[in-house]
Amino acid sequence: MIKQPTCMDTKIQSELFAQKFTQFLRKAHYPESLSKQLHTVYYPLASYCNQLHQNKPIVIGVNGTQGSGKSTLCHLLTWLLAHAFYKKSVVVSIDDLYLTKNERQQLAETVHPLLATRGVPGTHDVELGVSLISQLKQAKYPADFSLQLPIFDKAVDDRASESEWQTITEQPDIIFLEGWCVNSQAVEADLLDKPVNPLEKEQDPHAIWRGWVNRQLRCVYPALFDLIDVNIMLKAPSFDQVVNWRIKQEHRLKAIKGLDAGMSDAQVATFIQHYQRITEDNLARLPALSDAVLELDAQQKVTHIELPHKQNDKFTHWLMFSDLDGSFLDHHDYNYQAAMPAYNELQRLNIPVIFNTSKTFAEVQAFNIELENNAPFVIENGSLVCVPKEFKIPEHLKKDVQINLYDDYQMVNLGESVEAITQLLQKLKRKYHFKFTGFSELTAEEVAQATDLPLYKAKMAKQRFASEPLTWQDSEEKLQRFKHEISDAGFTLLKGGRFYHVLGQVNKASGIQWLQKVYQAKNPYVVWNTFSAGDSPNDFAMLSETDIAICIRDANGEHLELTSSNLQINPLSQGSTGWFEGVTQAINIILS
Repeated sequence: MIKQPTCMDTKIQSELFAQKFTQFLRKAHYPESLSKQLHTVYYPLASYCNQLHQNKPIVIGVNGTQGSGKSTLCHLLTWLLAHAFYKKSVVVSIDDLYLTKNERQQLAETVHPLLATRGVPGTHDVELGVSLISQLKQAKYPADFSLQLPIFDKAVDDRASESEWQTITEQPDIIFLEGWCVNSQAVEADLLDKPVNPLEKEQDPHAIWRGWVNRQLRCVYPALFDLIDVNIMLKAPSFDQVVNWRIKQEHRLKAIKGLDAGMSDAQVATFIQHYQRITEDNLARLPALSDAVLELDAQQKVTHIELPHKQNDKFTHWLMFSDLDGSFLDHHDYNYQAAMPAYNELQRLNIPVIFNTSKTFAEVQAFNIELENNAPFVIENGSLVCVPKEFKIPEHLKKDVQINLYDDYQMVNLGESVEAITQLLQKLKRKYHFKFTGFSELTAEEVAQATDLPLYKAKMAKQRFASEPLTWQDSEEKLQRFKHEISDAGFTLLKGGRFYHVLGQVNKASGIQWLQKVYQAKNPYVVWNTFSAGDSPNDFAMLSETDIAICIRDANGEHLELTSSNLQINPLSQGSTGWFEGVTQAINIILS
């Protein structure tokens, strides 16, 4: 039976809403790839913000390094809160609270020359910020509400004239205060003694500037930050990555406003040193002080989201697991063109296609590159799960498995090593004189002949880590004895479309179960349903494990008959055409 959430916002699940979100991204000139994280990042976060609002306006602080996407996140949340929850939001950027150029110049003359440069605590008009947030939060006459929000023009490094300020005419439900130093904390004075970069060493040798900035954080900024009810943090991988992002920001500014706009790369590298000390402290300390944390990779993509509690407001998303040979790929010539329309539709719906196959890492990695498929994959009949290295695996799921980094993937071994398997097979062959031939005993040319694979793919097929395919050349009676001996030794024998496979005590369901736990931990605000497609006996466990099973006709034209209670789809055709037919039916069920 397909699992359903206990409570579900049906609007967010609708195809229409997803399309509207994509249209919003396009109109706002944001990458449409952000739509892929609608269900797993942005909607759960917007739902959390919505739940925080109870009758009176709340202030949500959003901290993130330069270039981390704070403004983008706030814009996305504002749109989602309006269209999914009918809440009014306003964004106040701490950058728009910068002191005027003249005011900063006075500080440069009376305190330290570095204060002429905007950015660090002490270069904001905190009193103005407190006044604005307080008025937004506690309006006396909300029916006649009107407030002007300042705008800082970075192109001229000064506050814009009041005629250009943003006018707010409705009291908001949610106020976002975003900025690189929002919720930053003061440090102990002795930690300021040692410079962290050339700018501090050469231009602030006596720690006058950084000492004054630290006192502002300790004595002045709490008046503003104490108005915040909840804190969200966009956590960058490192400060070095922040420098790269800031350079990209300047390149985009030049592309929009011309080559004379913004700073050169060298100027950015110097400018960013003003922020280094506090940024590094924020990356170390603020995750523990934040209510929600969004971890970013080098491409500014959210790889993990942590919210303080699970919501009742969940919705459904899907994972697809698919066999390759005889399913996505035609049995004899490995063609997959007939499957592509359905595969492309799954990509459009942001449903990961996770190949679950007897093939090797080298084979599936090359195939995923060909398809531009970034999803994890399961190989060697469930023995190994291959997860992209940027994909965060929760610590509790690492305890009982061996994980090695291999060619930009985290390779999770759920089974046994190929060395242990081949040692067992040679022992059984010597003891019982069984007649079989394993892949490890064949040359690449012989594998190519047995599989009809090109030689270069046959070489990939031999690169095994946790299983051994073999051809059985003995009697049925001896096969039963062989199965018994394999089982007694703690291993498994599976029959595939062409070969028998010896592996640890795993099957294709093992990889599904483990990956579902990873996705659930990664996105706990989603009910993850699954469907799968396969054609051979070694697909039986996979097909029985998922909510919808697409049982494709095998090489003899037969369907597998499952004993589980899940929904079974039996396409009319074989191979990639059958895959297309079955997946199309499954999509229609999912969207109905």
